[in-house]
This record gives sequence, structure tokens and C-alpha cells, in this order.
Amino acid sequence: MTETLTGPAVDPGDVTADASGGRDAPDDARDRATRRRRNAVRWCAVLTVVALGGLGWMGLQGYDAATKIKGGAQATIVTDPSAAGFVAAVTPSPVHLLALTDADDSLSALFLLVPATTGGGGSVVWSLGELIIEVDGEKTSLASLYGGEGDAAARLATVRSEYERVLGFGVTDITVVGPTELAALIEPVGALTFKNPDRVSVEENGKRVEQYKAGAITLEPGEISEYLTVRGAGEAPENRAIRASIVMDAIFVGYQELAAPPQATVVTDIGVSIAEVLGAIAAGSHEFFVLPTERQAYETSFLYSPDPAGIAESLGDVVQFPVSSFPGQRPRVRILNGTADATRAKAVAPQVARAGGEVLLIGNNPTFDVAATSVVYSNSSFEAVAQRTADIFGVTAVRSEALSDAADIDVVLGADYTG
Repeated sequence: MTETLTGPAVDPGDVTADASGGRDAPDDARDRATRRRRNAVRWCAVLTVVALGGLGWMGLQGYDAATKIKGGAQATIVTDPSAAGFVAAVTPSPVHLLALTDADDSLSALFLLVPATTGGGGSVVWSLGELIIEVDGEKTSLASLYGGEGDAAARLATVRSEYERVLGFGVTDITVVGPTELAALIEPVGALTFKNPDRVSVEENGKRVEQYKAGAITLEPGEISEYLTVRGAGEAPENRAIRASIVMDAIFVGYQELAAPPQATVVTDIGVSIAEVLGAIAAGSHEFFVLPTERQAYETSFLYSPDPAGIAESLGDVVQFPVSSFPGQRPRVRILNGTADATRAKAVAPQVARAGGEVLLIGNNPTFDVAATSVVYSNSSFEAVAQRTADIFGVTAVRSEALSDAADIDVVLGADYTG
């Protein structure tokens, strides 16, 4: 019996049977693979053209839609400071943080170097390394954080962030100044001669031994670190601040007498030369401040914790335009002139900063016919700062969720403000 097999028609030119059981011949298989590749290339090219065309169409549609949105027309850049709509960014005050360590790499003190933004001069703020703070509900000291376990860079970063919380604003950079670094900074001016206010004694074998006499003393650059960081027997910690003030004055006098700026032997974590910073402060009048603290009795001694109100009051003029160290620490403020007097916003900016804001932008309102000064804030968490700001102008702060993303607090000066 003969059985007939039926199936789809087969083009003899596509498949040729052979002794191997009907598999393709090698040459024919290669030809068919080549044709498939060519077809794939053609389709890829077509799809690419379609995709590019679609992207171009969407771009045109997006641009057209943007220009139809109210306020979505191309912005005109205003470069004239006296023109309506001019706005300029405020340059933050530079604040350089030095972590002074002793020969054992223990944190002794923190120095803020704040050069004046115009001309020479500036300020130095000293604070105790043993300053007591609260971290995760536990009391500790900055010195303990610096001397804790783990990576040295991470510990230094922790000290910086916690100290920024104490200050209420951020610092520009930080660097560790140990005995070697301090000697390098003083080396250009040589030995320092100054009057030591009180004798300093240390405990040795159960006895007190005088280490530094009261009166005029001369110390080489390599000896200054020990003088600044020594903890005298029975000595109040704030005495170190007095010694620091005397040494800083001597350093500034020495820098003033230099014929040329010293080389950058010590730099911060972002490459700022500390010698240049010291030279800038030495070039004009300078002040020395001790960070305000609250003293509490502890066992047979005392502990010192930050005084937030005192810090805000005393450093308000030292750091004219502070910045936030973390989002929300200080609300962002924009100050605009609502009258033709283009100098008013700049004049009141330091007062607004002292009220707790981070002044980001200063400029002119789109119109100069504003009658009443206004202070508008966007979030209830900014209410206290907004009202302190409003108090400057004798008005009441108003909350509005429609405030621009450019600022958390908007101040527009009107004709009613004559301060």
C-alpha cells in the first residue's frame, strides 16, 4: 500500500534534500542568512528614522506648549541692578574651621576664621574641644567624637556636622591643625614674643611644676602648640581661650610685617590656603570671640554646653551671610525692592540674616510701585524666622503655599518702610 504525504508547498530553490536527511546545503543556508541580515538592517534603519522624527515632533510640541503656559515665555535676563526684575545671588560669608589637636591627636579647641568680605580684617571664634553636645539623646563632647572609633575622616566629618548644628549655620571647609601644621603656619614669622597673663603649672609625680611663667615669654613655632593645648593643673578651660587670643594677635602682627605672602603649607579639605586666610585677616582690624556657652557644675569641675541664644546674638555680625549646613536649617530668603531705591534690599540683608534666614537672592521687584512691605513664607516650620524678619519692618508675616520654589521666605520692600 502506498501512502501519500501532503504538506505545504516547498520551493525547490529554497531547500534541497540530500543524503543527510533533508538538511540545508551549506551555501544555500549562508545565502538565506545573508538575506535575513539585510532585511534586519533595512528595518532598523526605518525604525530609527521614525523614532528620530517622533522625538523631533515631541520636542516641537513641548516647546509650543511651554510658550503657551502663562509665564512660560523665554525669560529676559536683566543685568542692570537698577532695573525692575534684576536679581542677584548673594555670596555666602567664608567660614574656615580649624580643629586644633595636641601631640596626642586629641581635639583641644575649634577655631573659626572669618575674613571680612571686603578689604582686610575679620574675626576669629574660639571654642572648647570638650564642648558638651547631645547626639541621639546622649550627652557627649566634640573631643569624644573626634577621638572615637572608626575612620578618621568620618570622625572629623561628624565633628564638623555636629559643630555646624551648634553654630546654626554651615562652614566653608575644615582642616586639622596639629603641632606640625601649626608650626608651619607660624614659621614664616619666626618666634613669637608675648605676655603670658598667668603662670601655667602641670602635675608631675604628684607635684605641681611650673611650665609657663607669667609675664613676657618667647616661644619658637614648634612650641606654640603645647602652649595652646596644655591643660594646666586646676586651670579653668577658658584660660586656654585667653592664651589663644594672645597667640592669634602675635601671629597677625607677624603676618602684617611679612614682605610677601607665605607659601601655602597648610590647606583645608577643599584646597584653601590657611596662610592666605590668616594674611587676609591680618591685613585689617580683627576681633577675637569665645563661643558663648552655659557652664554647669559636674563632679569637682564644670561642663560647658552651647548657648544657642548667645551664639546667634554674638555671631550675627561676625558671619554676615551664613548658609545652611543641611536642608531646612535656615530658610532661604529672597529680598526684593518694591520701590525705585535699589539700595534698600542690600542694606537690610544682614538684618534678615541675623533673624535666622539664609539670604540667597537680592534684587528688584518686577514693579516699583509697591506701597506696603510684605513678608511671605511657604511652610509653617519657617514661621518663627519669618515673623522675626517681619518684625524688622513692623509688619506681620503671612503664609502662602503659592510661594515660588526660589525661596522659603519672600520679602518685598514697599514705600512704607523707611528704615
